[in-house]
Amino acid sequence: MVAAVLALFLKQQRPETGLLLSMAAVVMLFGPLLAQIIPAFAAMREAAERTGVSGSYLSILLKCLGVCYLTGLGSTLCKEAGQQAIAFQLELAGRIIILLLALPLFQRLLEIVLTLLG
Repeated sequence: MVAAVLALFLKQQRPETGLLLSMAAVVMLFGPLLAQIIPAFAAMREAAERTGVSGSYLSILLKCLGVCYLTGLGSTLCKEAGQQAIAFQLELAGRIIILLLALPLFQRLLEIVLTLLG
C-alpha cells in the first residue's frame, strides 16, 4: 500500500522512478508468495497421483497457469508505463502460448470423444 502511494506521487514528479518503484514492489510482494505456492503445487501433484491423472496433464495445466500470471503481470506493468500496444501484444502472445501448451489436452479429449462415439 505504501509503495502504491509512493509510486503515485513519484509518477507525477518523475514518471520513470515511479515505474521502477512499482516494479520493485511487485517483485518484493511476489517473492514471499512464491514460497507459499510451492506446497500447493505439491498437494496438486499428490492429488493427481492418487486419482491416476497423468503427471504430464498436470504439468501442462501448471505451465498454462504460470503463463497466465506472468502475462497478466507483464501486461499490467506495460500499461503502467503507458505502453498499451505492447501490453496488448503481450496478452495476445500469452493466449497463443497457452493454446499451444494445451494442444495435447485437446487432442486427448478428442480421442476420448471419438472412442465414445465409435
